[in-house]
Amino acid sequence: MTRHPSLLPLSKDHHFGLILAQMLKKDAPIYPHLPDTLKDRITYFHAFFEKDLLPHFAKEEIIFSFIIKNLPELSGLASELSQEHDYMRKFQHITYDIRKEEEIKVQLNEFGIMLEKHIRKEERVLFEQLQKKLSEEQLGEIGKMIKGFIP
Repeated sequence: MTRHPSLLPLSKDHHFGLILAQMLKKDAPIYPHLPDTLKDRITYFHAFFEKDLLPHFAKEEIIFSFIIKNLPELSGLASELSQEHDYMRKFQHITYDIRKEEEIKVQLNEFGIMLEKHIRKEERVLFEQLQKKLSEEQLGEIGKMIKGFIP
């Protein structure tokens, strides 16, 4: 998939989001330079969520507003993706408790699966449609919105 330069920053974020998603899934292999204990994975998850995911969601939601105004045929998809962001935000409060390790593993697995599906939908459906339907000027506007974003 060739990505328009204006969407590349989001696609790069998605790469790291996919690594997080894999790390959180049940029976995930241990990745070099990434946490290997459940407690450390939760710590990493929280840091990534706060530093990377929340600002990323905010950038995308600016784009979703642009889509709703300019591409009504994609407004349903934009709304669906925004709702997925809202649902995933609920997971940021997972905390480590040795008495609830199995429950926590289930929650992290659910989040990992959802994050991966969400990213794939954005990359394979939304971004492809944006590249087909938007003019170069409109894609440039999106790029400016992303570059000008201040969390």
